[in-house]
Order: sequence, then C-alpha cells, then structure tokens
Amino acid sequence: SPPSPPPPVAKEVKPADQIGPANALLKKGEYDAALKSYDQILAKQPDHPVATYNRALALQKLGKSAEAKAAYEKILAANDKDLAAALNYGVILTQTGDVDKAISVYKKALKHDEFNADLLNNLSVLYRRKGRHRQAVDTIRKLLMRDKENVDAYKNLALVYFDQKKYKLTQTILENALKRAQKQKIEDPDIYVNLGMLYLATDENGKAMAAFKKAVQLDPNHVTANYNIGSLALGHRDYGLAAKAYEVVAKAWPRDYEVHASLGYAYQGLQKFPDAAKHLESARKLKLDQATARADAPPDEDEQMLFQLMVIKQNSQDNPGALKLAEEYMKEKNITCGEEDYEGFCGRYNGIKLTIQMEKEAAAAPPPEEEKPKGGQVDVFTDGPAEGDEGVEGDPAAEGGEVAPDEGAAEGGE
Repeated sequence: SPPSPPPPVAKEVKPADQIGPANALLKKGEYDAALKSYDQILAKQPDHPVATYNRALALQKLGKSAEAKAAYEKILAANDKDLAAALNYGVILTQTGDVDKAISVYKKALKHDEFNADLLNNLSVLYRRKGRHRQAVDTIRKLLMRDKENVDAYKNLALVYFDQKKYKLTQTILENALKRAQKQKIEDPDIYVNLGMLYLATDENGKAMAAFKKAVQLDPNHVTANYNIGSLALGHRDYGLAAKAYEVVAKAWPRDYEVHASLGYAYQGLQKFPDAAKHLESARKLKLDQATARADAPPDEDEQMLFQLMVIKQNSQDNPGALKLAEEYMKEKNITCGEEDYEGFCGRYNGIKLTIQMEKEAAAAPPPEEEKPKGGQVDVFTDGPAEGDEGVEGDPAAEGGEVAPDEGAAEGGE
C-alpha cells in the first residue's frame, strides 16, 4: 500500500496556565473530569473567561466537534479578538471538512494581529490543502519577514514545494528547518517524517526508512512515521518491524480499514495466526460498515484478504472456519464452483472441502491392528533377548544402537 502523505503542520493553543483542579485535570488529559469541573465553575460564574475557553478545549479533545464548535462560536461572538479561540475553531472546521470557512476565520483573526505566527502557519496549511500554492507561499513569506527562525514556517514551505514535485528545493528548505531546529535545541520528528517522504519520492527507500526511524526515536507514538515504517517493512517482508509499527497506528486509527489489513498480514508473516485473523476480520467488517472505506481499492482486494484469512484458518487447523468464510464470500459474490475446478478461489474452496472430507474419513476409520512380535513377547527392561528369541545374526539394529534425533527439527518444523 502507498505510504501516508506528509502531515500538515497545524498548531493548537494550549490551555490557559492557571492554577486550579480543573486545569490540572485538563493538562493531565483527563478531559471528561475536566469538563465536569468547568461546568460546575460556569454554573456559578457563567462569564468566567478561562473556564469558558478551557471547557471548549476539553470538548475538542474529547472529539465532540459539534459542541466544541458551538462553544468557540459563542466565545468569538462575545469577543472576536480572542485569537486562541479563533485558532482552535479553525482547527475543528478543518477537521470536519469546512476548509473555506476555516480560511475566513483565520483571515478575520489576522486583522487583529497581522503577523501572528500560529494563524499564518495554519492559514498556509489550508491554502496548500486547497491547492492554492501561491497564496500559501506568500503567507509563509509574510511570516518569515518577521520571524526568520520559525521552524514551522520552513516545514510548511517545504511541503508546498513537495506538492509541486520541486524536490531539490524541498530538500534545501527542510535542511534549513532542521538546522534552525537544532540551533534552538528543538527535536522535531515532523522534519524527519517529511524528509522521509522526500526520499520516497526520489526512490531512496533506505534513506526514507532511516528518516522515519529517527522520527520514531524522537516520538515513539508518531502515527505517520510508524505508518510509513510499517508500509516499507511489510513490502520488504520484515514482519516483526511492520507489526510493531502498525500496532502504534492501529491504536491511533482504530477504524482504519487498511491499517487493520496490513497489521493482519504482518501477523500472518510472523505466524501469529489468531492475531492475524482478528485484524483481517476487523478490516473486512470495516470495509462493509464504511461505504467510503478504500473506495479506490481494486475489486479483487477483498478476495485476496479472504484468501489470506482462509490460509490462516487452515494453518490454525480450523478448516471448518475456513470453509465458512469461503461459503460466505461465494454467497456475497454469487459464485459457484464445480467439483473439478481447482484454479483461483474455487481451487482454495475445493481444497478445503477435500481436507475436511479426508479428516472425517480418517476419524471414522477403525484403528489398525497391532502386529504381534515374532518369537514371543520381548522384555524391553532386560539386556538380552527373551527366552526362545535369541535374535537374528547380523540384525543391524543390534549393532547400530539407538538413532539420535535430528537436531534442529524442533525449531525448523511447523
């Protein structure tokens, strides 16, 4: 699967630095508890400015976009100079797809602070998202006129040129961003992520992997870096690295069809079949539940995933489960298979049926009769043969002794 695109650089204003139990909860990430505390404060002091703003932020962090938008709109209606509220309001509008409105919010806020770095950086991100590259560049240049050391501005400028496939210029600007970050003792994983994307675009996969790994070294939970590591590792059949990276991504994107599918394939490569089945089944369910999930996927992708699920079920000695998956798919796709059809999907299906039939026949067959030893019963606890059975001269077993087990078979076998 193709690597993830470079992430936009967008800022959110942090909560007001004010002592109080509610703010402490907010800073610790206990957003539900913080929200309840702010509601209690506002019940007694409806116009408390810090509680009003931080309550909106708590709603935003909880993913309650509609309520957060309403809260920020109320703040801005009372005071359109509240740049922090405008900044976060624009972020929510962008996340919910209303980019044009977010642009208008930022432009209006800039009238109160023409060179506000966060507003200008976020506005450049939105211009880039709309493909308005010239306006994105002009916005960043305006910022750099006042703040030549702004690392985010260089990152955003590089991404504009990356979109236009001006890779040499992109690399120069990203290297400038890295130098400025190091000068300011800033460890910024996004710079390395975007360098990795640049190397992928120029077919330098080794350098790309190194850049993504550096980003993860700085931030082990960086979603985009881990996604791209997983994609590259899976392509090179490094299933351990792929699984480790996709596990991080799956926690951040639990509803992403492609992530679960990729994680399933990684686990399959590691022969962790129950885990592989779990994630591939989750991926299939997500695809059914989300009509827009992977709308660009080739029509045979679900069939390929089903093949892998059937292989996993078979390797887990669950042939009935594999057959059930096959019959489910045949019903969905209106497929019929002849008994002599052993190509493609039908070949897999008939192979499963044959295996189940052979297992049933083996289970129903009577146990083989034990062959009685010639010459009477042998006492295996004596050194010599039993009375009446002196052995056969030249018997190779008598000279050869015990046969040593094949070393390594326990590790290499399945």
